[in-house]
Order: sequence, then structure tokens, then C-alpha cells
Amino acid sequence: MKKAFLLFFLILSSGLLTAQQVVKGTLSDQFAALPLGTVENLTQKTSITTDNQGDYEIMANIGDRLQFSFPGKRSLVFIVEDVTRTLNVQLEDEITELDNVVVTRKGQKTLKELYKEYNSNPAIVKTVFGYLDTEAASYQIRTMNENNMVQAGGDLATMIRGRFPGVKIANDEQGMPQIFLRQTASFRAIPAGYDIDNVLYDTYPTWLDANSIFRLAIIPSRSANTRYGSFGAGGMVIINTQNSNIHPVGEDGKPIDLARLDDNLFKYEVLEDDNLYDSKQSKLIQSFDDGENLIDYLSRTGSSFSNYDWISVAQKMNDLNLSQELAELHQIYLDKYGDHAPSLKAYGYWLHSIGDFKASMTFFQAVFKLRPNYLQSYLDLADTYESLGQLKKALSLYVRATNLVNSGFIVAPSEEGLLYNFDRSYDSFLKRNKDVFADLDFEWDSEEAGTEVTLYFDETETEFELFFVNPENQYFTENYSTWENLDLINNNKALGLSSLEFFIDQNLRGEWKVYLKYLGNKKQTPSSVKLIARSKYPNSGKTPLVLFKKLTAEDEIVLLGTLTN
Repeated sequence: MKKAFLLFFLILSSGLLTAQQVVKGTLSDQFAALPLGTVENLTQKTSITTDNQGDYEIMANIGDRLQFSFPGKRSLVFIVEDVTRTLNVQLEDEITELDNVVVTRKGQKTLKELYKEYNSNPAIVKTVFGYLDTEAASYQIRTMNENNMVQAGGDLATMIRGRFPGVKIANDEQGMPQIFLRQTASFRAIPAGYDIDNVLYDTYPTWLDANSIFRLAIIPSRSANTRYGSFGAGGMVIINTQNSNIHPVGEDGKPIDLARLDDNLFKYEVLEDDNLYDSKQSKLIQSFDDGENLIDYLSRTGSSFSNYDWISVAQKMNDLNLSQELAELHQIYLDKYGDHAPSLKAYGYWLHSIGDFKASMTFFQAVFKLRPNYLQSYLDLADTYESLGQLKKALSLYVRATNLVNSGFIVAPSEEGLLYNFDRSYDSFLKRNKDVFADLDFEWDSEEAGTEVTLYFDETETEFELFFVNPENQYFTENYSTWENLDLINNNKALGLSSLEFFIDQNLRGEWKVYLKYLGNKKQTPSSVKLIARSKYPNSGKTPLVLFKKLTAEDEIVLLGTLTN
């Protein structure tokens, strides 16, 4: 067995191909390839057209922005990463909104319906004219709500600075802040107006405590004119504070939950684990029940394995308690994929899920060397140090990342990226360990009971739809795709983030199931995800739930796991 494993070592340890400077792929729509489409490198100001099969090749450097366009289709922009070699891009039809026609996602709702949903739907804000569903509006509205509000030291300008692209803040002659919602070269730019708790103000609210804000919406000037007339010429900032918040309640006296109002029972077909394996090798690997036959199979066929096949090998070795062979595989995998960050992250996420934190640290350190300007590199290392109980080292990574962001090393100068996910990770880390960091100058505000859920993915291009299914089989969903969240995806890529954070509040205790529909990664290859769930209930224990899953079948729903809220 040892001799066979040495042969397997020689097969696996051949290195990766040298990185290329070419990005290629196919441009298409949902029906067919798009010939004579345009692929433009916005950074280098070069462009090419796709051939008769919709194929293209274009030169690009790390950080370049590639725009894909075709007449009558919605253009998409992607940021080139260190591992970007293939981008298969699908465009959809451009939709033009006609005057006086309102297109909504769920249809128009009555005032009574909006009133009932206000408490549980963070997309609804109260205005001087009534309730407004920001997701159903026919014009652009950008929002912050109770799910993504951050501490701002009491100042509104500080809260929104850098959170909304295109928003500018300047002082007038008296030193009073003014908020401008539209870039203009005119010296007669008009500052925004304010709708605060259903009262209109035409000057900056210096009296407002930003920490009391419950929901906030920004309407650009052109759109604001249709609702507020000349008062909204400079755009509108709509604010609902905690003091004026009216929480609708049901007959039982409890807040109305939108999930209970809607008929959104989870009835989708779920792909069983036995059908998840993406290749013949992975299926065969799972069939072995002894080490001898497994190692013999690896020595004969290992040269054709992908990195995800080798993760299947590692999982099987762990199941069979082949500790020595598994330890050797760690190093072999590291040698082979040492210059491919997504492969290293995938293996590290799996190691983290089985509790081998020391081994996972080695892989995340390798990723850090490849991507020192990615925020995710710092988060992955910090999580691992925290799992090892080395909290001061974890804290130093958060502090270092914050300083690098402030200095512009991590975020490109042209980007005004949102730091919400990173800021909340940092904040949650400090709160989880506030007994250790009691001497820090940090305001420990009260915490609501619930469960923090963080989803990590190895490929930045990974797209998916998440389903959080509560104990009553009703679900909430989050779509992370270029069509639903292109701005967020490009923002995360500019920051080097490949993780998302969620919070399940205390309204419904019990077991929650988390499902995921894999939408691909523009490369027609598998991806992998790691989920960490941390309960914040008293006496719930501090050991988080860590789950790992390889994603292979596109447009199929799989169960990531079950967590207790």
C-alpha cells in the first residue's frame, strides 16, 4: 500500500500550467451564441468582436474591467482576477420602461398590505405620501435598513458616506453639511431634501441621531421629482427612525411576519447527495470501503483528476481513517495547486469543516501570499486563528485589513466599495470575544438573539440562490447573481470578498434548513461553499456549526445543512 501511494504521489505532484494573459469564452443569450458581439477591456481601452460561434479571446491583466455587450441586450462588466481564464457570459434582453407604466416584481399592493408588511419587509419605507415599496418602484431607489445599518457615531453624513456610489457630501459657506445625490459639473447643484418621519426638511438635519435610524432610502433627483415635485429637485433622503416606527401586530399581539403572510412554502425538488458527484472519478471514489483498493485506484487514474476529485479523495480518506495518507495528501495537493487560490480555498474550507484547523491554516496562509490585497484572505485567516483560540492574532488581521483599506491598498482608487460584510464580520468577532477584548475602546451595544450565518465560496465568480427554510417550511431567499446583484458582485470583487453574511432573528425558534441552487461560475466548472452558523442565544455554547459542500450540478437545489435557531 505504501509503494502504491508513493506512485500516486509522483502522479499528483506535477505542477499547474503557467498562467496566461488571455481571457476567453463564449458570449450568448438564453437561446444561442451571439456573433459580432463586443468584448471591451475598459481599463486598457481595447476591444474585439465575437466570431460566428460567439467565441472570443482578449488580453487582460489582473484588475482590468471587461465589458460584454450586444445590441438590444443588457451589458455586463466583470473584473479580471488572478485566476480568470474563461468567462462564458450570457446576456439578457434590455428592458425599456415606458412613461407612466409601473413594472413591479410582485404586482402593486394596497396601502393595507404595505402597512401589514412594513415590520417584516425591510424594502418598505414610510413617506409623507404613504408607504413606499422600494423593490416595486419603477425608478431607482437605494436603501439601508435594519439588516445592514451600521454605527455612524450619530452623524447622518458619516453613515452614508461611501455607502452609495455617486453620493457626494460637501459643506456650505456656513460649514453645514449638504448631501448631493447626482454628479454634476454645475456650480448650481441642488442639495437633497429630507423626508424624516413623514415631515419634509430642506436643510441638513444636524439634530438627527443617525444611530436612531431604522430605515433609509435615497431617491435620485429625476425620480424624486415625480413624487415630491420641485421639493425633490435635488433628490430625496427618506428616513424612518426607531422612535416613530410602528410595528404592525396580528391578532395574537405579535409582530406580523411576512413569511407567514405569503404562501411561500418550500416545495422545490432537492437533488440527493448521491447525485451530487460531478465526475466518474468522484462517484467511484465514494464506492471504496478499504484503503488498499482506494490507493490502487488512485495510482492508476489519479493523473486525470481535477482539484475537486482530490477533495473527494481527501473526504474518503478521512472517512476511512487513513490519517497518514491524508496528511501526505495535504502536502501533495498544496504542491500541485499552490498557485491557484480557489483550489487552495476549497481544500481549506473542507479542512475547516472537519475541525482540522491547523491544516486549514496552511492553506489559507498560501492563499494570503497569492492574494495579499483581498479582504477574504484576511477573513479566512482570522476565522482560522479564532477557531484555534489565537484571538489576538485574529484581531491583528482585522486591524491590518482595515488599515490597508483606509490606505487604498485593497480597494482600487476608482472604487467606492461597500464594506458592509467586512465591517459586520469585524464587529461580530469583537462581540463574540468581548470578554477577552474588554480593555478595547469599543461600544458594546446590546445584541439581539438569533443566529449569524456566513457563507464562503471559493470562486469569486460563483453565483447561486440561497433558501432559508424555517421550521414551518416557509422560506426566505437571497439571489447572488449578475442579474440580481451585479453591483454587489463587482463591489465584492473589487474588495476581494467572496463571502456573504446573514442573520436569522429570534422570531421563530427551531430547526432551519439552508438550501442552495448553484447558478455556475462563468467557467463551467464546479465550485464549493462553506457555511458557518453561530448561535447568539444565552447558554447556547460557542462552538459554531461548520458545513462544506461541493457544487456541481447547475440549476439544481441541494441541501447545505440544518441549523438550530
